[in-house]
Amino acid sequence: MCTTRLVMPVADKHQGQMLVRVVRAGNGHDTTESLEPVRFVPLIGAPGWPQGDAQSPADPP
Repeated sequence: MCTTRLVMPVADKHQGQMLVRVVRAGNGHDTTESLEPVRFVPLIGAPGWPQGDAQSPADPP
């Protein structure tokens, strides 16, 4: 049986973003666990997107 894990930031109305872990077991059962509040920022400048092109996930176009 294979277990798959996904850790991702998810928008939360009260705390901004929450780091969430989703575990899918081989039997088809998913479990979701909120880990802690986080704040991911856009990657801009030379290693990322040009200044002004990055959008926050909390601010859709």
